[in-house]
Formats: sequence, structure tokens, C-alpha cells
Amino acid sequence: MYRGIIPGKRSTPIGWPVVDDPPETSEDGPLALARAVIATAKRHKLLMTAWIAICVGLAAFYAHTIPLSYTATATLVLEPQRQSPASGNDAVSAPALDTSRAETELEVIRSERLLANVFESLALATHPELSFQSPGLIGQLHGRIKTMLGMLPTRAPTAEEIRQIAFINFAQRVGVRRIGQAYVVEVSYTSSDPTFARRVANAIVSAYLWQSIAFKSDAAREGGEFIQGRVNALSAQAKAAARAVAAGALPDAPTPDADARVIGAALQPLGPSAPRTGLIIALGGLLGLISGMFAVAFGSVRDRRIRTPESLTNAAGIPCLATVPEASRRKGSTRLSEADMRSLVSSEPESAFAAAIRDLRTSIYLPRTLDRRDGNHTVAFVSCDPQAGCTLLCTNLAYLLYESGSNVMLIDADIHRIGSGLSYQVPLTKASLADMLATGASVDKSTFANLDGITLIPARSHSSRANHLAYLGAPEMARVIDYAQKEGEVLLDLPPLSVGGSAKAGAIHADAIVIVVEAGRTTTDELISAVKALKGVGANVIGAVLNRVNS
Repeated sequence: MYRGIIPGKRSTPIGWPVVDDPPETSEDGPLALARAVIATAKRHKLLMTAWIAICVGLAAFYAHTIPLSYTATATLVLEPQRQSPASGNDAVSAPALDTSRAETELEVIRSERLLANVFESLALATHPELSFQSPGLIGQLHGRIKTMLGMLPTRAPTAEEIRQIAFINFAQRVGVRRIGQAYVVEVSYTSSDPTFARRVANAIVSAYLWQSIAFKSDAAREGGEFIQGRVNALSAQAKAAARAVAAGALPDAPTPDADARVIGAALQPLGPSAPRTGLIIALGGLLGLISGMFAVAFGSVRDRRIRTPESLTNAAGIPCLATVPEASRRKGSTRLSEADMRSLVSSEPESAFAAAIRDLRTSIYLPRTLDRRDGNHTVAFVSCDPQAGCTLLCTNLAYLLYESGSNVMLIDADIHRIGSGLSYQVPLTKASLADMLATGASVDKSTFANLDGITLIPARSHSSRANHLAYLGAPEMARVIDYAQKEGEVLLDLPPLSVGGSAKAGAIHADAIVIVVEAGRTTTDELISAVKALKGVGANVIGAVLNRVNS
């Protein structure tokens, strides 16, 4: 069947440089990752936008489900008053106020004794906002889990425990802070009722005044200043402060003996202090952006698919000869046939696809032009998988060369492709590559098919046995190539590397190999394996084409 021995690889013409093994490429570390993440985010900008919108929507929904709360604030200035001397010969003690004393007074206001006075005076143990409430669905589930683990008692809370819960809730809503380095203190209370917030804030301030006055009144009764007038004055101030605590207001009489002076009463809030809807929505958007970018970064690290010429070159160390956009199979409402697609470069010469095919022609044939050598050559196209569009590029390049004045021989070498391909676009009565390889049929141009002036050698024969026995590495393949090169430029459409070793057997007969990479589908591992496999048999891989690139 096969006469002679299998020939070695074809000698590489000087016109095409031999690409050495892929060099070790150095990554830029974080910069490379950042660029990859940004590029991936741009590709998925609609998905990123939708995710951010979802996060913003959820944040807005959450903000509107939070009950409104109002914060009322009263301010007082710390002013320790002089103590009256016990006798005329005693020196007057000067008021002492420093940073430590100021911090001490803050803790006095936060103390459980003072807050308990307000809590009892306003009868807050039964206030609905502070009282014990049955937990919701999530709280019940959480409580059951804790009960099963022995972390919670199974009995219902007692009246004292309910009171303690109410007091804890009350104390958590109280805020006391010092303004800067001044001796001015802000006392605030937060509630869902603005009136209640105002009353409690004023009551806490009044309780602090009452406590300081009551201390001095007790000291006056027991000390050397037991003067009835002084006692009566302190008692009157203490009663006024006590009434203010019970009423949730400021004292209705002056309290000159208190160690602080109220400089701002708590007014009823005009607007809610929480939730801060704008801030929550902004944080939701920021969270969506950060989480989206994190997901994109994670996907970018795991994504090995080739999408850009730079990633192609960095992965395999071979040049990207052209970037070909996705060719639309529809023209208006009409779906283009296979015959229309193979001549798309002719029917739509101003399209981006046609421009990319012209760039491909330049990248392939310019080195030969610069070398100033005559003669025809064989350029083979091969892909990693069947869907990369290898035949589409090969046929359109053939049409472009033919319309430029060159004689073109197009050889379909995908013998085992069933149901589609160039072999099914011509009559089976024409001489096929399988017949020439399996039976040694004569190579005669007159028996070949014709595609609009382009000579086509179809791959498949009408004989299933010939299709089964045909081998691209046979000596007859070299005979076919030599004959075709005498007739014109030869374009060889090889089968995909993923379906078997036929592509490697046919690649040794070509002067130059172009690998077709499908953007967004072919991985770097597949491309590297393809380059190594072709170079392993001595094929001259001059570069790759990035096909079906989305604009």
C-alpha cells in the first residue's frame, strides 16, 4: 500500500524563521495579577454591574427594615464648687479638676447606681421597648441549639431576671462622652420614640446633679457646717433635681451647689439618628464591588483559558500572527451557509473579519517577501479542538490569496471528519486525498474540485476503506504536496490535535505551521502541549492565530 519509506521532515525554507523552544517567561507578580483582574472585570462588566446592583438593593432593603431610632443629647460642663469652711478660721478649699477627675465623673454618670436611679424613677422596668421579648424564629433556633448543648436553662425567666434584662437594655442605650479635651460632657439616649429619648437624656443629667447635691447635703448635716439655712438650700436643690429625674426634665430651680452646670438641654430629635440609609447603601455597593473583584480575582487565577494575544505569547512563547473577531453566521434575518462562510472575506471586504484575514496574510507571507525568494510553499493550519474555526480561516485565506492573483491549492487533510467540512461541499466523484494516500491514485489537477477558482483536494473518499487506511505521514503525502506546490501556494487544513495523531503526521510535510487558538476556550496547557507535540516531530511552528475574539 505505501511505497518506499516514510520521509523525514521537510527542510524549512529560509523565508520562515524557526521558533525556538518557548522561553521562560517572568511574571510580574501582583502587577500581573492586578492587570488580569482588571481585564477580567472588564470582560464581565455586565455581571459585575448586576452583582453590585444586587448588593445595593439588598443594603437598601436591609436599611428600610431596621426600625428608626432617635438620639437625644444633653450637655453639661463640669464645675466643682467650693466647699464652705467649717469656721471662719478655716481656709477655703479650691476646686480641683483635672483630666483624671473628668474621666472619673464620666464613670460616675455611667455608674449602675446613677442609671438605676433614673430607671426606677421613670418606672422603665415595664417599658415595652426595654422589657423582655420572645425571640424570633432565628433567636428561637439559636436558643434551642444552646439548650441542647446545655448552655441555656430550660425554664422561663423570673420577674427579677426580666427586670435585669430591661435594665441592661436601658444601660446599653445610654451614651456618655467627653468632648475633646474640654470639661464638657455629652449625655445621650437612643430610642425609637423621640419624646422618650429626650426625657431619659434630661433625667440622666438631672440625676447627676441631684447626686452631687445630695452628697453635699449629707455632708453639711454631719459636718461642721451644720447651719440650718445651708441645709435648707441644699435640700431644696436636691428636691428640685429629684423631681426633674422623675419628670424626665431638667431641674426647675437653680442648682448652684452642683458640681456641674447644664449648658444644653436634650431636645426632642427632629429626625432619626439611625439607620443611616445612605451609608448602609454605600457600604453595600462597596461590599459588592470588593466581593465581585475578589471573585473575579479568584476566577482569574483559576482560569487557564487564553483570551488575549499577550497571554498567548506568554504561555507558549510563539508570536500571535493575528487576532480574528467572531464571524457572524447571520446577515440580517438570513443564516449564512457554509459556502457563504468560506468566502466571507470576499463578500464582506470591509468587515473586521476581512481585515484580520489580511493581517494574517501579512504575518505569514511578509518574512518570505523580505527574504526575496521565489517559489510556492505549504502553510498548514491546525487547532487544538474541532471548534476552533481552523477550516474557516484556512478557506478565507485561500480566497484572499486567489483574489490577490495567486494560484492556490487548498488541501483538506481532515480525513476522519464526518458530516461537515470541505469534503461535503464538493461531489464525492472528485479525486480525494484519501484515495491518493491509500491507493496511490494519480495526482492530476484536472480531477480535483474547484471552489470559485481555487483548486481543492477534498479529504474524504467515497470508499470507506480508503478513508480508513489513509495516513498523512505516508510518502504519497509528500508527493501530493510537491505536486501542489508546483501549481501554486498550498494551504493545508489539518485535523485537530485533540482527535488523534494525524495532525502531527501531516505537519511534517508543511513548510510552516499556524496553530488556531479559540479565544476563551483553548487553555494555556492545551496550547503548550500542541507546540511541544508539533516541535517534537520537527514541525516548524511560526505562530498562532487567536480566533473568535469578542469585540
